[in-house]
Amino acid sequence: MRIRVQELGFFEAVNQRRSVRIFDQRERFDHDLVKKCMEAGILSPNSSNLQRYNFIRVPESSPLKEPLSRLYMGQKAATTARELVVVITV
Repeated sequence: MRIRVQELGFFEAVNQRRSVRIFDQRERFDHDLVKKCMEAGILSPNSSNLQRYNFIRVPESSPLKEPLSRLYMGQKAATTARELVVVITV
């Protein structure tokens, strides 16, 4: 059963979430939805509005994806993802 996050309330989405280990490359990938989620994270409240973090999108076409996947010890979730999001905190 597919669960669409936009159809659920926040707590329902949290309670019904599942971990994905291998991503199906045939499934449609919504790059705009990833962008919206990252923008929401950037706009989220934080202490004194310091925003001591950066988000970096790494699409599968990037030369950084393969070396980053190795940092995840070659886990299928990292190697089959169409895009990685790296969060850097300072």
